[in-house]
Amino acid sequence: MPTTKRGPKGGRSTRTAGGLIRKTLLIRPDQDAELRRLAYERQRSESEIARDALDLYLDAEGGRE
Repeated sequence: MPTTKRGPKGGRSTRTAGGLIRKTLLIRPDQDAELRRLAYERQRSESEIARDALDLYLDAEGGRE
């Protein structure tokens, strides 16, 4: 069951039982189509693919603590 906590700016963050934080991303229609295609081909969720892409970006930008 999701729990709600205050984020660093005082807003509410929804965390899943597994510790993941729910976010809303606005993407273009072409990005949506490609994400769906990859998810289908790789038999993975769209969220897993988006998290992997974010990890790659953060690693490349040195955004990890």
